[in-house]
Amino acid sequence: MSRVIFMCGPAGAGKTTYARELERAGMIRLSFDAEMWQRGISAAHPPAADREQVEQELRVRLVELVVACHDVVLDFAFCSRLTRDDYRALLEPTGVVPETVTSPPIATRCSNACGGGGVRTPTTSSSARRS
Repeated sequence: MSRVIFMCGPAGAGKTTYARELERAGMIRLSFDAEMWQRGISAAHPPAADREQVEQELRVRLVELVVACHDVVLDFAFCSRLTRDDYRALLEPTGVVPETVTSPPIATRCSNACGGGGVRTPTTSSSARRS
């Protein structure tokens, strides 16, 4: 069965950095921001029609990947419970129970260069907790 991870946190919290680590480890990363950039849309608040089209395409791609037994990390903000619940409902027919990873702020991420000795592990919660 596929593994799906929701990256949850505000801008600058390290979500994409951690999602890329997961991608290098073999997961497929779906990124709303990357998709918008590929389309030449760089506005902080893109037009609603563009935003809706990209989201719909990413939702379809997510289900296709899960059905094909791929592990996926969703590099989205997932800041609202409503959005997380919506994506859980989308995945429910596949039997996949997604994980939510709350990425710590970059300021709390340690690096050897700063003498911190590595990257702190983000907090993972089961969807059973409905975070």
